Amino acid sequence: MKSCWKVWLRDLFADAFNNSELSTLATKSHLNQHSNLITNSYIFDKMEFDQLINSRFSVRSYTNQPVDRETILEVLKAAHIAPSAHNYQPWEFVVITSPENLEEIHAAYPRSWFKQAPVCIAVCTDHNRSWKRAEDNKDLADVDAAIAIDHLVLKATDLGLGTCWVCHFDVGLTRKVLNLPDHVEPIALIPLGYTTAQAPAKSRKPLADMVHWEKFTNS
Repeated sequence: MKSCWKVWLRDLFADAFNNSELSTLATKSHLNQHSNLITNSYIFDKMEFDQLINSRFSVRSYTNQPVDRETILEVLKAAHIAPSAHNYQPWEFVVITSPENLEEIHAAYPRSWFKQAPVCIAVCTDHNRSWKRAEDNKDLADVDAAIAIDHLVLKATDLGLGTCWVCHFDVGLTRKVLNLPDHVEPIALIPLGYTTAQAPAKSRKPLADMVHWEKFTNS
């Protein structure tokens, strides 16, 4: 997938937002003009986005090709800009790349394919930093983590990498291996690596079975 739209957008607004014409640009007519320009450009290329979300799949086969740190950081930056409740950003990302540490985390989810990935990212949440809803004290940490993970795996796909969302792991062992304090919870282990596997056809329930217009109905 192309990421050049970021450069295009930066260049479009760089001059405008760094000179004395900022107040002029901020008029309704100018904002509408630039909004139309952006909407009509390839930065919102529907086909490209649809291709990205349909290309992502749970990868359970990885090559031994290493993933460099710069690429890992690109993936993490995508997770970093994810929205979170009240913008509290309670995420913690533990990146595991050394053979010794990978061997330890593999014990928390002993699957042969899991051991193939050269990188494992443990996505955790800090419950001391997460937002709780006052009405019922619901902790939104898991929701925040899920959004960040979705950003992470989509960016990985964009960079030609494979991932898999692993939640069926030994939580206690993971806590011990990663040296997590009590208030930090491991949510998912994400293997990351290159793959030669191809995306299978996606199987989903009919959209009509899960969409309710105006109010929930059982039919």
